[in-house]
Amino acid sequence: MVLRVWEVAACSTAHKLQSNITVRRALMNELTERLTVDQPIIMGGADPTVEELRERTGEMGYVLVKFTETRGGTEFGCPLDRDATDISGADFDEGTGSVYVEGHLVLNDDPVRCIADIDLATLKGTGPAQARRESRGSRRVNNRRVVSPDAARAREK
Repeated sequence: MVLRVWEVAACSTAHKLQSNITVRRALMNELTERLTVDQPIIMGGADPTVEELRERTGEMGYVLVKFTETRGGTEFGCPLDRDATDISGADFDEGTGSVYVEGHLVLNDDPVRCIADIDLATLKGTGPAQARRESRGSRRVNNRRVVSPDAARAREK
């Protein structure tokens, strides 16, 4: 159900909350919405290499990701969430294994979380750009996710 903004104002308070969620979803940019499904990606950049990926996941903390299934491809830079990114499965010296990268950005005025698994041998992988939602037990401080101690313990179990 998609409601116009003036129809939302006429709704009851309980219904208004649900309608606002529906209206927000209806207003998400078309491209952003297409990127929210798992699809093929490649490492972006003019001439991507394993060494560049090592630098970007390490010191730079910023990766370039290209979604190949859009018209012409969609490439964007993503600042990494270092707590969520996992490079332990990668052997950069041998060019084997894979990296899991995750970060937050704003894409066409929509806050999203970019998630990608990238294979070092091919510099290809899969990933969606998910509409950003805060997980239970976390909050944002200075635009960084802070996880409560109780939520962190629950994740460890």
